[in-house]
Amino acid sequence: MENNLESLPLPRRLEELFQEIVSSLGQEDRAAWEDHKKSAQLKVCARYTSKLLRQGEDPLRLIPETVSKRCLIPLLKKCAAMGAADLDLACGWETTQSPVPLDIETEQAVATLRGQAVTVTDAEFDATSIVIETRGALQQSQFIETVSRTSMLARLAHVKESKSYRGARVRDAGGTIVTIKTWDDYCKALGMSRRTVDEDLANLAAFGDNLLKMQDSLGIGYRELRKMRANMAGLPEADQQQLRAEIEKAEDKDELLATLDEMGARNARLNAEKKELEKQLATNDRLLKEAREKEYATRQKMEKAINPAGQDDEEKAAELQLESLRAMISGKCVALENAGSSMAAAFRRMLSDEGRGRLTDQQLDDLVNWANDRLSLACAKVADYLLTAGADVDMATAMQAIDLTREEPED
Repeated sequence: MENNLESLPLPRRLEELFQEIVSSLGQEDRAAWEDHKKSAQLKVCARYTSKLLRQGEDPLRLIPETVSKRCLIPLLKKCAAMGAADLDLACGWETTQSPVPLDIETEQAVATLRGQAVTVTDAEFDATSIVIETRGALQQSQFIETVSRTSMLARLAHVKESKSYRGARVRDAGGTIVTIKTWDDYCKALGMSRRTVDEDLANLAAFGDNLLKMQDSLGIGYRELRKMRANMAGLPEADQQQLRAEIEKAEDKDELLATLDEMGARNARLNAEKKELEKQLATNDRLLKEAREKEYATRQKMEKAINPAGQDDEEKAAELQLESLRAMISGKCVALENAGSSMAAAFRRMLSDEGRGRLTDQQLDDLVNWANDRLSLACAKVADYLLTAGADVDMATAMQAIDLTREEPED
């Protein structure tokens, strides 16, 4: 392994050496390393330092990437400052394992590499440390921002669903105190666009916590999220769970979109097959119904031919027909009465403070006049339809009894 490392660039060689030491840990030490236990970290840094010192190299000249990522630079400095006895103790070598002595060929290779080594000054080392610390702080800040944004969207979703914003009084941009009546008013009071908030809430409901990963890490915009959300809505629940799992492990935007397109195409094919099956079933039901109606009609003709109807049967059939026609006309009248009741309710709401809303007195008067004219036209059309059909109804007298402002009894 050491011979293979010699051909690598110095930074890569040191990183591979560090990883080799980690890989050589025993099972217990390896588990402690994965759990970020300080005992295992000290042992790895001590062995790394010991190995470089025996090769005549400065362990602090160039820091391996893993040491930087795990913030082990202070621990590595501590090992580099130890004496030989303390360092050997920190290495924690097992009785069956001891450092392998270097052969002449390896020592020559080390001497060659030592001549090619890059010397890092204290200033450069401090600058590198600042970059690494800044990167860590940035990652922490991004994590906190992600958590805060998710919490904010969850809070907005609760407020929208509960409508707890209604009746709140706040100052608008001009300093005037206004009463919030709608969700749009609430979003404006927060300085946010209702459309953007609704879009974020819809995406959060569809994708959950993966939403921020898709927007930030994968760079997926609102238009693509809208398309993904529409495609997800048509997928079975199992496919939706599969898609969320794909999002969880996705690292590439194009790969994720390709997976979504594939699932969308499969779902479209299944929907087409489902519609074709439903169409076939509807056709079969229609044919079966027609066959049954034809069979019933034939049976009726046969029964009449065998048993001709008497006078009593004719009178009974006429009574049944009369009741059927009365029920039909009564049902239509009830529908007309319900329509009139609904129209009256609409007029009452229009004239109420809540229905009026932001309309001025002049706008409300114009609206009432227009509504009266429109209702008159509708009544005239109804009267014309009835007279043309032969109904002897005086619509003018009937309409005089209508009071659109009258309160309807509650059910």
